[in-house]
Amino acid sequence: MIDFKLLNRQKILLLLSVSFFILFALVPTFQRSNPKSLKLNINKASYYQLLDIPYIGKKTAKEILRLRKEKGRFSSIEELKSVRNYKKFKQYIKVE
Repeated sequence: MIDFKLLNRQKILLLLSVSFFILFALVPTFQRSNPKSLKLNINKASYYQLLDIPYIGKKTAKEILRLRKEKGRFSSIEELKSVRNYKKFKQYIKVE
């Protein structure tokens, strides 16, 4: 007869193992996905959507929104050259 009783630390280890598997194997993340297929339209992006883009933090998101409010819609991503980390995040955005 098989004894299925587990010690508390075995239960915890099993739970952590399953959790890590779900987190890293089953749930795709923005950064692991192909950036070309998930580019965000900078003219429609909200503050919180901007924060999801790698290399865009709170200050950068606010700066992008400020520029969009002042100048209107962007016609190209090059208009964001003055924004911090532009070279790093430009691959994740598009203008439509």
